[in-house]
Amino acid sequence: MKTPTKDRVNLQVTRSPQDAQRKFGHELANILTPVVGISELLLQRVGETGDPDMTRLAKTLRDSATAAWDLVQRFHEIRAIEHGRRKLTWRAGNLVDLLQSTVRNASNIPAAENVRIELSHGVNDAQVEMDYDLLPGVFHAIIKNAIEHVASESELNERVVQVCLMAEYSDYVIQISNPGTPVSAERIESFFDEFNSDRRRKPSGAGLGTTYARLVTRAHGGHIGVQSSIEDGTVVTISIPKAVD
Repeated sequence: MKTPTKDRVNLQVTRSPQDAQRKFGHELANILTPVVGISELLLQRVGETGDPDMTRLAKTLRDSATAAWDLVQRFHEIRAIEHGRRKLTWRAGNLVDLLQSTVRNASNIPAAENVRIELSHGVNDAQVEMDYDLLPGVFHAIIKNAIEHVASESELNERVVQVCLMAEYSDYVIQISNPGTPVSAERIESFFDEFNSDRRRKPSGAGLGTTYARLVTRAHGGHIGVQSSIEDGTVVTISIPKAVD
């Protein structure tokens, strides 16, 4: 005897797209965790042999595994914020200190080896209300983008990324700029969209860093935009409201 259709429907389990994305992210993370760990161990072991070719291959494996891990984590963060699963935790902080720390960390990015990062600020105490776990990622993502853009330019005489903090009315404004080939008008339109990476410049990039930057900046009540020209290079402008006394 056939089971009635209504019984089969009752046995079905409905899962929302958000639940499916969350489970997919967890499964990928579970797969990548041992890959990242083993690649680190392999790099150490190979390094002890002094074989430059094997060391290079092990480093490529380690960097690719780490990039994949970072991609999964960033995608997970974006979806959590978008769907309200990640609530911001507010506390006062100084943007100058935050930018100084971010610039130091960015200097360790592999592409930054031949790139100079210059930080300037017109104020010494730039107090804002921020989520310390989220806002640093905004500046790191944009600075990393600028570093990789500059590093890919073979014709530049000077590879430099400039980070400038200014006070304007009720906001603090951070401009992150780099010289080089300007971003096309088409890519400017989609600069902050997901998976917008220029594969010619960043084969391993996914284009989630700028999406994360826009989402977190807006969550802080701020604004983010980009302009690009031959004369001025590419300039990303981020505004964050000043802390209210």
